[in-house]
Amino acid sequence: SKSTSVVHDTFESGPSAQPSGEFAPLNNEPFLPGGKEALEKHIKALDLYPYLAREIKLEGTVRVKFRVQPSGYVTDVQLVKSRGSLLDVAAINVVTKMPRWYPAHRAGIAVSRLVELPITFRLD
Repeated sequence: SKSTSVVHDTFESGPSAQPSGEFAPLNNEPFLPGGKEALEKHIKALDLYPYLAREIKLEGTVRVKFRVQPSGYVTDVQLVKSRGSLLDVAAINVVTKMPRWYPAHRAGIAVSRLVELPITFRLD
């Protein structure tokens, strides 16, 4: 058995490509519909904790960043903090298999936004 937990963290991306006031505050950060609970459920359902990592009792938190496009699709998935290739690959797979997100909005217009997500692999 395993548990994988998520703490939702975001950070400011570079200037928006939107001409209408790139300094206007965001109306909302991007989020997965259903919130943190939906994110946890999605990750658990995937069951991507690598068998070998379980066998050698490898645990830890991998930080992954990605861009949520105005369409809600996740792109530009990158590793921020590694916990070794087994867990890194599993965490990237979790993110690339995510359903569409609700995008960030600025001045009522959907904009692309970077999200940084810690994904924790823990043996129970």
